[in-house]
Amino acid sequence: MRFRFVLVTFLFASSAFAARFDELTPRERAVLLQVVEGRLNKQIAGELGITETTVKVHRSNMMRKIRVASLAELCRLVDRLNLSPEQRHGNIRSDL
Repeated sequence: MRFRFVLVTFLFASSAFAARFDELTPRERAVLLQVVEGRLNKQIAGELGITETTVKVHRSNMMRKIRVASLAELCRLVDRLNLSPEQRHGNIRSDL
């Protein structure tokens, strides 16, 4: 019985996170994926062709929208989604 409760809770949390992930703009999603790969703001800015300040703004908006307080929490949630390369750039809700 306990396992079932944990599984239902996990699926609901993953589904809720997936819905919040879908709310991100394409640029916020691009920043998120590079952040969880461990890239620095400066590296992300160079890769995306934007300023480091713009990366910080996208990162702040993304953290607020996803409702996470730390990078560790963000990485854990993204890892739970098991995103394929195609899903990283498109809608993931249909695959849950």
